[in-house]
Amino acid sequence: MFSTKWVVVPLAGTALVGLITQDIHPHRTPALTLAVSKTFLYYILEAIYNVLFHPLRKIPGPRSAAASRLSYTLARVRGRATHRSKDLHDKYGHVVRIAPDILSFTTSQAWDGQSPIAARSFICLVRSLTNP
Repeated sequence: MFSTKWVVVPLAGTALVGLITQDIHPHRTPALTLAVSKTFLYYILEAIYNVLFHPLRKIPGPRSAAASRLSYTLARVRGRATHRSKDLHDKYGHVVRIAPDILSFTTSQAWDGQSPIAARSFICLVRSLTNP
């Protein structure tokens, strides 16, 4: 049914021995392609929703942060989240959208709703939390 052969693949100065199958089931390939396509489409549609239709869409911040949590996660993993937040606040103001569902505030007035953008962001935040 399957024909196999042993292959030695050099990898970073060492030899890795792997078992490679030569026959691929043709009926399984479309299912895998469909699954990958659906996953990719889901993330694209989610990014479009986050940028254009999310309740927090009017809060200032970079589009990449509004579309996905990837930039936020990378900044946290690299240990640069606070530096990135400060840079975003310098550029966008006291209220910044640093991820699709995360807002960052620099002053208590921004959180208390003293400024128009803070009041709008707080209302949008409450709506997004109460209407999942």
